[in-house]
Amino acid sequence: MTVTPLMWRSLDNFSKLFAYMPPFPLEWNVSKQKMVSRTNSKDLFFWKILMFWLFVAILVLLILPLAKIYGFAEIKFPTMMIIVLVGSADGLVELLELVTKSCAENAAVAFNLIVVLEKQIHISSIASKSKISKDIVGIALNLIRNPNTLIPPTWLPFTQYIFIPLKYTLIFQCCLMARVMSFLICAPTLAAYLMTSCISSLSKNSRTLVITGRSKITQYFFKYSSCQIILAMTENFSSQCVAIFMFYGFVLCVLFIFVSLKMYHVIPLPLFLVFPTFAVSLAAVTLIMLPVMISIFKESKNLRNKWKRFLTLCYDKRHVKRQIMGKRCLRIYAGLAQYNFFMCQRSTMTTYGEALLSYTITALMSFDTRDVQIAM
Repeated sequence: MTVTPLMWRSLDNFSKLFAYMPPFPLEWNVSKQKMVSRTNSKDLFFWKILMFWLFVAILVLLILPLAKIYGFAEIKFPTMMIIVLVGSADGLVELLELVTKSCAENAAVAFNLIVVLEKQIHISSIASKSKISKDIVGIALNLIRNPNTLIPPTWLPFTQYIFIPLKYTLIFQCCLMARVMSFLICAPTLAAYLMTSCISSLSKNSRTLVITGRSKITQYFFKYSSCQIILAMTENFSSQCVAIFMFYGFVLCVLFIFVSLKMYHVIPLPLFLVFPTFAVSLAAVTLIMLPVMISIFKESKNLRNKWKRFLTLCYDKRHVKRQIMGKRCLRIYAGLAQYNFFMCQRSTMTTYGEALLSYTITALMSFDTRDVQIAM
């Protein structure tokens, strides 16, 4: 896998598009073409205000359903659906930003290192032309930010279902959601492609083990060790982001598919269109991000198997064998609080898809909404 110019352009376009927003803990610097982290409290003053605003909004969105349950407020069904939508999105953004803030420095350093390493191992992917006639992933990464920028205008018809104070806060929340989600889809996907490109280049140069001496072999394995170190630096950040994305994507995808197929006669048309759109978007993001993370483990495993085959042809077998035994397969984990639940491997995509399909079918068969009539 090669990182195409179109993929790099997605980060540049993202930074230019959201330049009006205050500084965030992790940002892409267009002029320097590098990832930068901000740890100074003064630089993040407005970001802290946004996070506090978002936290207050989440509390309000939690209080409203409780007030409805205990009879203190009368909330119509479309308004309740908007509350569920905005509340779940706010919770996702708040979690992702807290994780990003805690790991911003390591994530920025690791991203810049993988860019430099990819240039050293492989021909510069920034100036190279893709062999694929249509860069589907690059197009998708550039399109992700476009619908996100239209969120505030397109949500205006839905404000009729929300009482007055929440209408104004919705615009700020949607802008923040657009910025966070766009960045945390584009940047990790690009980093994963850079890592996969490094592994592919090492695989093409694996004959170094046979035709060169010990010094060249040591340099070759040093590049692979650099990939291991970079992944170790980002493990806390990447594992938590993967776990949060997969959990939220699973729950919301089942919910949105259920609403799209079973409640089309209950929800008004402007609001109803949000659910199938979000269901398709979640599936598209999963199909973009998860396969490339799985390919890191798959490609590194194939590379180690290739080393073992070349071992029989090596002149200095003992040295090469020690180097191979000291290297493990590269992998992306999913976990929370430095506890890993599972790693992204070949079976992850199948298991995730089967679970999503199973729970969706169960939800669709468990509830009959044909006779449901809800006052608007």
